[in-house]
Amino acid sequence: METVAGAAALSLPPQIRRQITQSSPPPPPRRLQFGPLKIRSSGTRTHLAAASASTPPAAGGGLYSAETYELTAENVDRVLDEVRPYLIADGGDVTVASVEDGVISLKLEGACGSCPSSTTTMKMGIERVLKEKFGDAVKDIRQVFGDDQQPAVTTPQAVNSHLDILRPAIANYSGSVEVVAVDGEDCLVRYEGPESIGSGIKAAIKEKFPDITNVDELHLTDGNSYNYNCQYIPPAALKTIVERLGVVPGDAVEDYIDSGRITGLVFVSEREHNLETLHFALRFADDGEVQVFSLADVYGTDGLFSGARMEDSGCFAGGYEVDGRTIDHCLVYVSTKEPVQERRSPWNVVYKTNLRTGETERLTPPGTFDISPSVSPSGKKVAVASYQGKKWDGEIKNLKTNIYVMSLENPSQDRERVIENGGWPSWGSEDVIFFHRKDDAENNWGVYRYTISTRETARVTPDEFDAVTPAAINETRVAVATIRQKSEFNDVRLEDQYRHIEIFDINSPEQPLKITRNTTPKADHFNPFVMDGGKFIGYHRCKSELLQDQEGLPRHFHKLQSPHEDVGVFRVSGVFPTFSKDGSKLAFVDNEFKSVWLADSQGLRVVFKTDGIDGVFSPLWNSKKDILYVCMGPSFKASETLEIHSIENVSSGDRKSRQLTFGGFNNAFPNTNPDGTKFVFRSTRDGGANHYKNLYIMEDADAGEGEGGNSVTRLTTGDWIDTHCQWSPNGKWIVFSSNRDRPPNAPERDHGLDPGYFAVYLLDVADRSFVRVIRSGYDIAGHVNHPVFSPDGRSIVVTADLAAVTADPMSLPLFLHSVRPYGDIFTVDIDPDDMAKNKDHHRLTHGVCLGLGVRACSFGSNQAWLAFGSRGATACFGKRWCAE
Repeated sequence: METVAGAAALSLPPQIRRQITQSSPPPPPRRLQFGPLKIRSSGTRTHLAAASASTPPAAGGGLYSAETYELTAENVDRVLDEVRPYLIADGGDVTVASVEDGVISLKLEGACGSCPSSTTTMKMGIERVLKEKFGDAVKDIRQVFGDDQQPAVTTPQAVNSHLDILRPAIANYSGSVEVVAVDGEDCLVRYEGPESIGSGIKAAIKEKFPDITNVDELHLTDGNSYNYNCQYIPPAALKTIVERLGVVPGDAVEDYIDSGRITGLVFVSEREHNLETLHFALRFADDGEVQVFSLADVYGTDGLFSGARMEDSGCFAGGYEVDGRTIDHCLVYVSTKEPVQERRSPWNVVYKTNLRTGETERLTPPGTFDISPSVSPSGKKVAVASYQGKKWDGEIKNLKTNIYVMSLENPSQDRERVIENGGWPSWGSEDVIFFHRKDDAENNWGVYRYTISTRETARVTPDEFDAVTPAAINETRVAVATIRQKSEFNDVRLEDQYRHIEIFDINSPEQPLKITRNTTPKADHFNPFVMDGGKFIGYHRCKSELLQDQEGLPRHFHKLQSPHEDVGVFRVSGVFPTFSKDGSKLAFVDNEFKSVWLADSQGLRVVFKTDGIDGVFSPLWNSKKDILYVCMGPSFKASETLEIHSIENVSSGDRKSRQLTFGGFNNAFPNTNPDGTKFVFRSTRDGGANHYKNLYIMEDADAGEGEGGNSVTRLTTGDWIDTHCQWSPNGKWIVFSSNRDRPPNAPERDHGLDPGYFAVYLLDVADRSFVRVIRSGYDIAGHVNHPVFSPDGRSIVVTADLAAVTADPMSLPLFLHSVRPYGDIFTVDIDPDDMAKNKDHHRLTHGVCLGLGVRACSFGSNQAWLAFGSRGATACFGKRWCAE
């Protein structure tokens, strides 16, 4: 029979939970399969949901008459006389412990007291009768315990023993239950059977063992950082890692691992310098301790394992024999450590690191870039999704990579393209690869099966819904993430609109095993992976609801490792962060574009809030005064009215809002001159039906333009989009982003979003001459946006897609709107006297997806400067919970 359960031995690093499913054929209909289902303690006793073994007959007379009583202990005992025959028939009884202030305390005795369903007896039988007889006088009914009924020591054996009483009833329904593991407040069970009995099992465990608050996925993490993209470490590879770390005596390593006393995972975490890098997690079953190590901890900081970088997709190869010699196990993974000069080119390269020696070799050929490596069951071959023979052209979701297979020992010569237009390969056997794909003619993503020997490709998942990121169990069965119904960004989603894990069998694809719908139906689940040779399936989970209460969202302020000593890189939980000139105040907008937050010496608080359909975004400080400028209206609709407002006395509390622009145009991105007397902004005024945007100067930053608009001076003129403007520290130049060099034959929309072809320019305020500073592609294609000057005016920091894409977009929580989902932060050095002399760009961040923007500012007396990135439009970009 199918069972859904957790595993007994393996623990995951911070915020990774285990939801394990034993992979076997789908169960009969009308049965509930659950791994651990979450029950959170609310501070009050949880009652069983299942019916007790014996329930009083619902016939008239006596117990069920209309007569009521005064609430006293004597009358309660009298009413209980009516139910005692049914309890005694089951070998139990009930006595009244006390009746005080409307609270009835009862003690179940005999078989009823020890029964796992004793709370159901209270709820479904006794409690209902007492409330019927005493009405509103009953405020609460509680079960109390005698000395011989005190909770037992919480161990898997004790919980299993406690469930023995329920097992005969479960067996009558062809079901079964087993406690797999207990870790602190978490209990992991494997159950198959009716839903009502399943609810009773959960409640029975919580009642008998009050220190268990979750009968759910086993919580095996330390709550540190964001963690995702997990893979199980095979025992043979784990032995090498444990030996190198020296966490147990050398002669005991084999016994610890063979017996399951140490298990492990490799996963991506942001815990080290807030970079997305690989870590090993070792769990010690004896005490439940989890120890986490970065690759730098294990192999030192030389070479690839230091500095700004991203690491992803860890998996294990080697362990096979060649001429009587066993090839060392190695970690195969992606890193962006090596710089790439080619514009709009990925930095993703696949490497292997010998687990024993730490020696690292590049598997990806020079000039080629690979993502999503997967190792064959033999450990000899690696499949990758590759850009070999093609380039990234701004694709947002469908990268249209090709899948190549290469040998571990001779990757440059033994490398062959096996699949065209495919991503996320996963080996079902040495001859079978599963992958995902979306053809232009198809509406939905699908998971496919490719047979190497016959070169045959077959679709595994139906074409009625999306299915991505396969994890092969064997040649015929594969776990995938599905989205059965599409949703828009602002939808209140149905269960089918969430991303869930399912198992498909090519022999019966119409009967998939739905795993996560029964555990967490309203959460998104990502990137399944296989454990224990295909016995279990894991995944990570992300809660991605639209937030109703932004003020309750934790506001994180993370410092990222920067490749430049004089540049600090930070990340905040919001969008459009901006510092005051002296660096003492940080303002940003919440993820729903409704509130402006301020962080200063007085703490963190909301200083401006808008109601209704209009949003607020792009705050910017006046360079001299305690004034914050904001844009109010539809955030990304050029055809709609968007006005600039000022908020005076922002930090003092006496805040007054004033509208500064008028006329019904789309006005945005104000930035004041060094004196704070005027500001430059972009506007659709004079833009015609196409809503072209040009730069303007508000001559009086305090008064605004008034109804007549007489105090506005036009700065640029053309059929283009000039935007994201900022005045230089010396007041001579304005830096801005523009698509003014966009080719006439370019598509109207770049992959369905904005017109594209954005580069950064410098404009001389005095003579209106300008020069292009940095572009993305060699043909001007791409996006370089949000330029900001360093305090000394010698550098510009930008958000750009110069490094293309660092991971398969379909593996991410990706929400599409007018904001570009890709971008990293780059700096460009410029000559302060001759703006035509600008130099090459330098990469600051290595992120999977960055989101909305970048800001730079002075900070402190040493004039160090900061670059800020902000995650995307919902909290899911800033937080990714992993559940294995």
